[in-house]
Amino acid sequence: MAHPTLKVYNSSRAGRKNGFGKVLELEGAVFHIGRLHKVNEETRYYWQCSFRNPRCNARVITVVSPTGDHVVRKYSDLHCHTVTGTAADVRRTKSVLKSLASSSTKSTSEVIDIVRSTIPASVQAMLPSKASLRRNVQRARKTNHSFPAEPQSLLEIEIPEEFQHIMCRDINGGPDTKSDFVFVDTGVAAGDNRILGFSSESLLDCLRGSQHWMMDGTFQASPKVFYQLFVVHAQWSETNTSVPCFFFLLPNKTELTYNYALSELKSLLGVSPDSVMVDFEKGLHNALEDVFPGVEVSGCLFHLSQSIRKKTGDLGLISQVRNDVELRQLCAMIRSIAFLPVNDVPNGFAYVKAKVENRAPALQPLLDYFENVYIGELTPGNRRCPLFGPEMWNVNQRALLGNPRTNSSVESSHNHLKSFLIVHKPHFLALLKKLHPYLRSIETDLIDLKHAKTLGKVSVTWQKLENKQKAALELYESNKDLPQLITVLATYLSL
Repeated sequence: MAHPTLKVYNSSRAGRKNGFGKVLELEGAVFHIGRLHKVNEETRYYWQCSFRNPRCNARVITVVSPTGDHVVRKYSDLHCHTVTGTAADVRRTKSVLKSLASSSTKSTSEVIDIVRSTIPASVQAMLPSKASLRRNVQRARKTNHSFPAEPQSLLEIEIPEEFQHIMCRDINGGPDTKSDFVFVDTGVAAGDNRILGFSSESLLDCLRGSQHWMMDGTFQASPKVFYQLFVVHAQWSETNTSVPCFFFLLPNKTELTYNYALSELKSLLGVSPDSVMVDFEKGLHNALEDVFPGVEVSGCLFHLSQSIRKKTGDLGLISQVRNDVELRQLCAMIRSIAFLPVNDVPNGFAYVKAKVENRAPALQPLLDYFENVYIGELTPGNRRCPLFGPEMWNVNQRALLGNPRTNSSVESSHNHLKSFLIVHKPHFLALLKKLHPYLRSIETDLIDLKHAKTLGKVSVTWQKLENKQKAALELYESNKDLPQLITVLATYLSL
């Protein structure tokens, strides 16, 4: 019969076979295995007290019963120290931490907080620091994955057979089918310009059936040997929902690399999109127009706003804008220009420029930046061609039609992927391993979308704001009051 207080669990330290790496807890004391010995076909486990200063002579001998439980054969409880049970609680907590780290998709900080929040204060006081616990969690995850050494160059990349294919869900309700997973691999001949691309047949069909795409790169989800994980999304059936469908690992962000990757994708699909929403990256824009002639390339409103905020920070104006209502309103007026009918953008900019010159000269450098990059510098009788013209970042028609103006759903999917990966800059094989269930989760979402189910709750506040912006644009079509429209939109954008 098993001892009522006996527990055996995994040590927080890496163990070996035959029971090493296990911890025995008995009557509040902690023991580790000293040796194993066979007696008449019975394997006996010899445990030593883990107290080391001074070394404790308490010993336990156990055998494993037919039910798999350890049973005490002999117990010498000659402890040279006081047994309080706290040491056992600490060991058990470390074991729970290691187990949760290996099985959970939660972040390192979340794993630590979950465990620490459920233990008594007396045990928490005896635990190592959070920094040490963080290393323990990361070590446990690294050991659990047991991948070979991280490739140090693109030439060393090898994709094992187990990652070459994926079980693909049929969104129409049919049985799962085996699909290719690796659709693009330029091979070692490409050297430092090697490109990889991953997807499934179901996701390719989804992308093939969409006329509107979105694209964005994420750097945290990319292995160290690559520059970025570049994801191509399909807009689902004229909604604001985007579906991540194709995943490129790219070595850089040159126009040539984008051109090659997009050409491979076009060859796979056999179709071209009508429009693509991306951030403000000239090389990518040029590649899109080259590979998909006639495609409408539009900039994401979020990235436009982000570039304005970044320039505000570069100019050292963040604190001033944050603490001055009028400056905040004028910055919002700059952003509101994106909502004007494209033919009214020059007049709208001139109105905002006059406001800044008269009331907030501190914002003049910000306005100059916006003019040079997004409007075009004014020269005698003409404007220079800007880096990104209004036809690319203008969202007037999209706002009126209720179409997506930002890549916010793309950012949401990036965060979802990061929750699968757990760590930033994952091991190359860890990324492939996690992409398999991630792609399957996307296919599962497609089934919901096919049955007209929404994937997330729409904020009532956001929807009301959308309606107000649309109403302001519709009113402008009849009254043509440009100052009023800019002022109203700026108020909404300041909320």
